[in-house]
Amino acid sequence: MLFLLFSMRPIVNEDNVEGFLNAEEVMKQFRFCTVFTKHDKKYYRVVNVTKEPVNNLRLRGKKMVDFYLEHFGIKLKYPHLQCFECSDGAEVPIELCYDRLDGCGCGAVQFERGNTHFEGDSGYEKIKKKLEESGTYGN
Repeated sequence: MLFLLFSMRPIVNEDNVEGFLNAEEVMKQFRFCTVFTKHDKKYYRVVNVTKEPVNNLRLRGKKMVDFYLEHFGIKLKYPHLQCFECSDGAEVPIELCYDRLDGCGCGAVQFERGNTHFEGDSGYEKIKKKLEESGTYGN
């Protein structure tokens, strides 16, 4: 599985949650980045941030906070934060998203930008291949 190829860290934690209150700053850092969610084991490409916080959004006819509690058993800790709007149309609460722990920035987007830090790295090739096979690379 791809998510085991490198370590992940939650994007939001108690130490940095205040920094996510400014949507413009969040977009500067995460626009066109690829993030991972552990609850559904998927990668998402971030294209925007919702205008409304999670506690004002609805998903499948329910409040989003209730949906995640009922379907995944997840009680959202930061419902006052926005969601990432993703290239596939999904809206994912920022607090459920993970990024790479190795300091390479925002996940797989580094590959598409041709970051030479990864060139010749067998881990880079493995991850790129997995992303291509799953259909999340280049979307």
